[in-house]
Amino acid sequence: MNGGNIIPPPIPTTLHIVLTYMLSSPNFSCKISIKTSISSSVNPPSRMLLSSSITKSISFFSFLFGLTHGKQIEKIIRKAINFLIVIISLPLYIVHLLINNFASILFTFCFMNMKGILLGIVIIGIIASAYFMMANGDYAIVVKTDKHTYSLNEEIHIWIEIKDYDSKNIKFPSSKIADFCIYKGEEKLYQWSENRSFLQVITSINLSKGMILLETTIPANMLGIGTFEIRAWMEKFYENGEIHPEVYAKSISFSIS
Repeated sequence: MNGGNIIPPPIPTTLHIVLTYMLSSPNFSCKISIKTSISSSVNPPSRMLLSSSITKSISFFSFLFGLTHGKQIEKIIRKAINFLIVIISLPLYIVHLLINNFASILFTFCFMNMKGILLGIVIIGIIASAYFMMANGDYAIVVKTDKHTYSLNEEIHIWIEIKDYDSKNIKFPSSKIADFCIYKGEEKLYQWSENRSFLQVITSINLSKGMILLETTIPANMLGIGTFEIRAWMEKFYENGEIHPEVYAKSISFSIS
């Protein structure tokens, strides 16, 4: 009571914790009702103090959590960093592989193309050589002997002849225009040009059918008894400023008894 006025009790903004029901158990002999009243009129400094206390509490518990789980956090961070490194490095590695493979494929492609070009040149050369070796499906030059069988006291007459060539003028690098070898099996016994000297001057001839390029005789006793093979050819030559390879004749056989 103040000056005759009755001061009503403050309107409590109370948090009633009523334990009457909980404590009404038969184990208790009385009922207790606890009322806790907190005035709603809290001063601002008290609120600031409460906020500061809460912040300090959170910081303290964070510190304790860091002490107790620091290693686990470090492991998690390291794993995360490693994962990021892998994610970043993987595309770069893939690009690196693609660049290297592209270079390898490009090199292989170019190398194979060069091999193809060289192979084509060789094939063209073989075809061109075959054209000069054969005319109308037959050999352009032939090697001949006067007989197929000889005795040891005879001489073997051998010549190389133009069989079928269009009349044309060709040039040889030297005075040697044809040659032949005599084989017994795979052993070379004789070559006509060995131990012979030739003029190293351009030699020009006019090809014609039946023309004899080389003619010679050798004694049969120089070779001995057996079966022999003659391999003959015309030397490489120039025509219209281009060089052509040797032109081979079909090999022939003869025997000495």
